[in-house]
Parts: sequence; C-alpha cells; structure tokens
Amino acid sequence: MLLIEEIFKDENKNIEFKESLPNDNKKYLKTICSYANSYGGKLIIGVEDNTKKIIGVEKELIHFLIDKLTNVISDSITPQIIPNIYYEELIDNGCSKYLIICEIYCGSSTPYFIKSLGKEKGTFVRTAGSTRPVDESLLKELELRGRLKSFDEQIYHMIPLTEKEINKFCYDLTEFAKNNAKNENEKNATKVLTINQLLSWGAIKEIDGKYYPTNAYMLLSDNNPFEFNMIQCGLFKGNTRKIFIDKKDYSGAIYKQIDEAYQFVLKHINFGFDFKGLYRVESYELPERMVREIICNAVCHRQIMSNSAIQVAVYDNRVEITSPGTLYGGLTISMIKSGRTAIRNKVIANALKYLHFIEQWGLGIISSIEECIERNIRIPEFIEMSEAFRVNLYRPSYTQQDTQQDTQQDVLQDSYLIMYNLTSDMKKILTFCIIPRTLNEIMIHIDKSDRVNVKYNMIDKLIEMKLLSMTIPDKPTSKNQRYITINKNV
Repeated sequence: MLLIEEIFKDENKNIEFKESLPNDNKKYLKTICSYANSYGGKLIIGVEDNTKKIIGVEKELIHFLIDKLTNVISDSITPQIIPNIYYEELIDNGCSKYLIICEIYCGSSTPYFIKSLGKEKGTFVRTAGSTRPVDESLLKELELRGRLKSFDEQIYHMIPLTEKEINKFCYDLTEFAKNNAKNENEKNATKVLTINQLLSWGAIKEIDGKYYPTNAYMLLSDNNPFEFNMIQCGLFKGNTRKIFIDKKDYSGAIYKQIDEAYQFVLKHINFGFDFKGLYRVESYELPERMVREIICNAVCHRQIMSNSAIQVAVYDNRVEITSPGTLYGGLTISMIKSGRTAIRNKVIANALKYLHFIEQWGLGIISSIEECIERNIRIPEFIEMSEAFRVNLYRPSYTQQDTQQDTQQDVLQDSYLIMYNLTSDMKKILTFCIIPRTLNEIMIHIDKSDRVNVKYNMIDKLIEMKLLSMTIPDKPTSKNQRYITINKNV
C-alpha cells in the first residue's frame, strides 16, 4: 500500500500520527512498546493526527530526527527493539513534503517495556486502535509468550494425581470424542486417550515418577476450579440486553460447555427448510458448523486469567459471542479471515482437536465465511474490543423492515444525546458502559489521564442526568465500584 493511502485509510488501527517528534519521549515510546507487544505498526511523523493534514518535516532535520528516534528507542526500551526508520517524499499541492516513518514489528521477546517506568507500569499493548497499559494477567501472558509458553500448560498445584483419576479423565475424554465424531469412520478412528498422550500435549507433568495436573487438565475436568472460565448464555427480546427471556450459565469441563452453549443457540434460532434442486433440505437459519466453530474458538483462544466469562447472547437480529482477551500473538482481523492462526492455549487446542471440535488449524473461519456466501447470509462480523474479542453472526430472519426500525431508533438516540448537550467523551462513556466498567477502564477508553476531571466533570454529571449509575451506590468510593449505562435509549 502506498504511504498516502495509509494516511487516509481510517480503519487502519496500526498507524499513529504525530505532527512533530514530541519532546516528551514517553508520548511515543508507549506506542512503540505497544506495537512490539501486539501486532506491530507504524509511527508516522509529519502528519496532523486529527485532520490527517500533511505538515511534513524540514528536510534539513530528517537525518537528525531519525538518529534521535533510533537512539531513544535503543536506550529507553528493553528488550531491545530494532525499528525500521526511514523517510519518504510526498508531493502535496505541487510542493515536496517529507515524512519520517518508524516501523515496528511484532516482537518475540515480550514483554517490551519502558525502562524508566519498570515492567509493571511501563508495559503497553495495542487494542482496538489505542495504546493502553497492561494489567497483571496480561503481563503474565506476555511473559509466558516471550518464553514460548502458555498459561494452560503451567502446573496447577503440586498435589500428584492418582492413577484412578488419570484413567477416569482419559476415559471421559475418549467417550466424548467418540460420541462427538461426525461419522462412523471418524468414530472408529478415534484412539483411546492415554497418559503418554496427556504428557505429549502438556496436560500433565511428570516429576520424579509422579504426575501433576496443569491448568489445562483442570479446565478439562468436571471439577474445573477456574471460577470465571464458564459460558454465560442469554436470550434477549429485541436487539439489546434490556429484557431477558432465557438465561443459562454453563460451568465444569470446558468441552462440555462448548456443546451446551451450542445447543442453547440452536434452541433459540429458527429451524426451517429450503430446496436444493428437487430435494427439500432442513436446516437452521445459521450454519451449524459456523455456530459451533465460533463458540469453540472463543473457548480455545480466551484469556484464561481474565476475570470475565465467555458470553453468548441471542438477539432478534444476531448471535453475539464475546470472549475475554484480544487477538493473540500479533494476529489481526484480516489475518484470521485469511486463515492465519496463533494459539493462545496450546494444550486446550490439542484436546479440542482430539475431541473433534477442531478440524484443521485456521480453516474454520474461512469455511464459515464461504458457507455464508454460499447460503447468501451476511458473513460474520469480527470486532476487537479493549479487553475482549466479539463475533456477530447475523440472522437471515432479521428483515429489512427491522433494519429500517433500527435506523429510526438511531436517529432518536442521536436526538436524545443532543438534548442533554453531552460532550463526545461523555457519549463514549455511555457507549462503553453498556456493561459495568471501572473508572480506570473508562479513563483508558477515552484516553484521559486526569482522574479528577473524568470523575467529577463527566461521570458524576452523567449520574446526575440519570444516564449512568454506580453498581455499588451505597459505597461510592468502593474499590470494586463500577459504572453502567442505565438509560437504554442511549
């Protein structure tokens, strides 16, 4: 892609612009760290951020600024990052203008952090087009990724497993794999799971002749101890979460959670028939394989250390699957659509492949998209959020009339916001707080660092307007306090 196209391509979230090189190095070092810890990106100097107006860099300063940028990155960030820094000349209205491009690649020695801030406060990641500091769980994941390890292969506790426990575990998974097979050939080809296979996956570890469970082993067990590693399913009236019709929470072994969540969706979407040539074919309105694939991916690639559950929501117009954790290992949405994959939980991925949930790495998304095109269904929508990843599967039964009603409702919502004379940041807060959020999460989302200003001039005003509420109103200063949008018209 040409540089000029990159500048004006709004949806490119891997590019940040600076009119000039800031005197405060930390302003751009945070961005550079986030690129190395995430999926890479470019810092372009000489372009006004908001307007995309090309200002340019003085030709005489180009080499000085490139040397300065190179030295600052080398001296300030660890492990060492090797940036690709160069300049380009553009013709703007007949005049030559020069831009400096600092390209950072996705790093393999994570976490990268600013030395002066330390690892805990100086590590940043890139999510949904913005730079944010990491929390404890994400820092731990980056450390494991830098050592080519995953959280699910770490030992859960140093209490050895008995032979009886391991044999039952192997039997349960073997039986499920046979029952989950798509045909008799696949069922007959399913091998009995053994201790050696568990060792090969990394599901158990052998130390001094004794076997110890990993986090993956516990997650695949009926007595799964991870409180938030569950799937919350809900059926809603309309296209918002205002009115619950049905709700189920599935815990226990994660492979059973996948099956239960899958059945929940099938129960609440339409089943009908169509004709292929002379034959009547019965099917669900959404491809069954796609529904199961997306739920399976949510479990396989979720951030296990997150204190959030996977959520599967069925609305009138869509099925929405939200998984804790952003895309892993430098992946972008365009990459996963093309079949690229990066496995966050290696042991769990191997187990799900054995259980016939996963057919072939990276092909599930491509197959789902192709099936949607074949059936003239809207392809899945992939959304990277600040701390989660969401996939929307749009239901064909959602009519054009419904779409028009939604458009009218959007106009009403805009009028409603204008009536309250809300700032753009206040609007962002209301949209962001559809689910409960902490003050820190809100500040990161709207990119503000003045805690007092955000609290008293934005959040408190929204509460006074009865547009926002506290989850613990009787304890306003509670450390567990969160804020949620209460007026559903917004």
